[in-house]
Amino acid sequence: MARSVHPAPKGIAIYELILLILLLAVIAFLTVPIYSRAVQTATQKCTLRDMVRWSNAISAYISDNNAPPSNPAGRLTFKKLFIEQLVPYLEVLRIKDWWGNSYFVYIGKTSNGYGIKPKSEYDYCLVSFAKEGIKENWVYDELLPSRGLYKVKTIKDFEKDLVIYNGRLIRGPE
Repeated sequence: MARSVHPAPKGIAIYELILLILLLAVIAFLTVPIYSRAVQTATQKCTLRDMVRWSNAISAYISDNNAPPSNPAGRLTFKKLFIEQLVPYLEVLRIKDWWGNSYFVYIGKTSNGYGIKPKSEYDYCLVSFAKEGIKENWVYDELLPSRGLYKVKTIKDFEKDLVIYNGRLIRGPE
């Protein structure tokens, strides 16, 4: 009885290679948007956490000194007296959000952006222009303050500003 010996195939066939490439493309197509959204969600949460730290520091400074910190009226930089005044109240000092854009802080009468009507020199507004770094045209509604909160449904929602006014999130995710 003679045995037929077939040599073992070497490598993979072209159709197997095409099938493998197609499978990898489908996996990439399905996972890249999920990964991108997860990265943006984490970035947004870290930015909001830092904004809450700034807000708590401003509130603590006002409570301790019975006066607001010096008015930075705009973009945060390391050269401002405002930073020196708040350093004792901050664990971490980040003047840029997690997208790499500067935070903006307004105190007293300068906190009137987004249609906000400040009532005292103690009012303050912290802003991150989010992913794109461009201020949106959203307007605060004092009668319905929760109108500025939104559900994150698409990647475009990460372009919406984040705004804390007097320690309260008035523009950001629910």
